Amino acid sequence: MDVTIRLATNEDLDATADLVARVLEEFALLAERAELDRELASLLDLDRSGLWLAHEDGRLIGSVAIADLGDETCELKRMYLVASARGRGVGKRLFQHALDFARVQGYRAVLLDTDSKMETARAMYRRAGFVPRASATLNASCDTAMILELETVER
Repeated sequence: MDVTIRLATNEDLDATADLVARVLEEFALLAERAELDRELASLLDLDRSGLWLAHEDGRLIGSVAIADLGDETCELKRMYLVASARGRGVGKRLFQHALDFARVQGYRAVLLDTDSKMETARAMYRRAGFVPRASATLNASCDTAMILELETVER
């Protein structure tokens, strides 16, 4: 099976919101659909931001986003995979794609919010160098905030 990763378009937003909502539900986490729809759409319009999707045989199996927070800082968001894609390296590819984008864009730090129920993702973040951080703005469905200081590459 061939997995492709591509930048999302407006036509992908509904399917991406469905994917994110399904994964959150699987982990017993909540997301307000209207808020999710607004957030995903905004990622397509922000400078130095993006939403990437993983497809396999024409089926959406994963997502990841980078959102510009200003001040050389971005946020890794909406890193989700359907159950059948987990453990096959798809998440690692999406994650690396997002971090590579952040480096090329000149970001110095990547923030993320996650939940302790997502143990595999948290382990991947720690292996990449993310460390816990204090946050007053945790996502409603998250209980942990993390940060990664980046080495950037020339643009």
